[in-house]
Amino acid sequence: YGARTYVDDAHGLGVIGDGGRGTPSFFGIKPDILMGTFSKSLASQGGFICCSKEINEWLRLKARTFIFSAGLSPANAASALKALEILEKEPALVTRQQENAAYLKKKFEEAGLNTMGTETSVIPVFIGDDQTALLSCKMLLEAGVFTTPVVYPAVPRGHGVIRCSVMSTHTKENLDRAAHAFAELAPLIRQANNSQSSETFYDVLSLPPDQVIGALKEKIKQIEL
Repeated sequence: YGARTYVDDAHGLGVIGDGGRGTPSFFGIKPDILMGTFSKSLASQGGFICCSKEINEWLRLKARTFIFSAGLSPANAASALKALEILEKEPALVTRQQENAAYLKKKFEEAGLNTMGTETSVIPVFIGDDQTALLSCKMLLEAGVFTTPVVYPAVPRGHGVIRCSVMSTHTKENLDRAAHAFAELAPLIRQANNSQSSETFYDVLSLPPDQVIGALKEKIKQIEL
């Protein structure tokens, strides 16, 4: 069909595939264009494109976001290169990270949570309405678990998720704590999965801030009953 294949591997590099080589390695493919970022597993800033010389020339002249962006700083480039060196020298880090991600994903699924078929260390938990996603993150933080909500307009309305980023340095105790915190919220999350909107589900934003968490906990008890 004359089409080119393009893979955005922001969540794959350093995480899946042989030695953390990413999605192409995981599936045994070679896309025409591979895009990656330095801001996740490489702990820096910036990004890159792997492609043929022909595509490279076209992107340099036609990609407006590249043309009008500043060059990568030497410090960020050096940081990303050092992270790649560590990945090459310590493949056990990738293996341990993969094991940790699989462990937490299994715990979530045992609690009846939808992890959306992920294979990477960025584990999404499907919530549904935005309000529940935001408030669930707040409750998780109070339990000592840091997560990030992804809500409209980053995703369509009614498709809010909570992202959990698993690292190789997480201990089993860390992962169990996170799994327990999510399990406590599971009844609320499962009901939100089936809700049509945050307004009809549970309007806690009308309450004073110091009453929000208590109201949500009471709602969970009602669901369990």
